Amino acid sequence: MPRYYEHTAKVVANVKRLLKTSTLNKQLLIAAAYLHDIGYSLPYRGGFVGNIQDQNSKMEIHCRKGSKLARKILGELGVESSVADRVAYLVRVYHRADLKDEDLRLLLEADKV
Repeated sequence: MPRYYEHTAKVVANVKRLLKTSTLNKQLLIAAAYLHDIGYSLPYRGGFVGNIQDQNSKMEIHCRKGSKLARKILGELGVESSVADRVAYLVRVYHRADLKDEDLRLLLEADKV
């Protein structure tokens, strides 16, 4: 959905900035930044996930569906399966601030735009 393009570009830029002083996997986190909201663009009940009114449902569905699509895209691009699996996991849980995960922490920080 076009309304998420600018947001995604900002998150990617934030991830790249944060990675300058980090030893975390750059390929993995940049891919996760590009794909973190891809679930919003998926079809859902005659519309798109991004158009769901209930915020809790929207978050859960866009993360779940986005994770599956991210894994598929990365697989088709020939990305190493361990990286694709990890990106898919981050897309699935990126709203879970309660998880202790350095990759997730960086992605959450970058998503504050």
